[in-house]
Amino acid sequence: MRWLPIVVLNAAVVALQAALGPFLAVHGIRPDWLVVMAVFWGLYARGWQGVISAWILGAVADLITIEKFGLQMLSYAMAATLVTSIRLQVFRYRWSAQFSLTLLASFLLRMAWAIYASWRFGPLGRMIPGWFAEAAFISVYSAAWAPLLHSLLLRQASWFGIPRQKTRHLA
Repeated sequence: MRWLPIVVLNAAVVALQAALGPFLAVHGIRPDWLVVMAVFWGLYARGWQGVISAWILGAVADLITIEKFGLQMLSYAMAATLVTSIRLQVFRYRWSAQFSLTLLASFLLRMAWAIYASWRFGPLGRMIPGWFAEAAFISVYSAAWAPLLHSLLLRQASWFGIPRQKTRHLA
């Protein structure tokens, strides 16, 4: 892996998320490109390098949030670990695999963050139905972006040290 381009790409994605996310909101729901990136690193990077790349993504994201430092580092590293552990069971170059893995990772992250929020700030109570719907919409919207962003990033795979697809029938 080439770590400097990975750090630069992760910083650019965090900046684009902060700058363009509000303009792409649909009824207040923004895409989460950071989870799309974590899934990308989990799907295509070699072994633990994908988890480390997602951890770096979370570290960059933690630098611009007001939440405790380390929450996003752990979150995105766990998402990449999940994807890395099941990537051999899916055709990772198919849009359906990219969509469904991003949907799963995004929703699980949002559930974990809700559990964390209820632990830190008290029970969520009546907020659960609204939170569940918001988490579902954000996850679907983010997953819809995954095939497009993954295809764009795969074209530049050699810049990041990601091995290229060797056979066409796997795509």
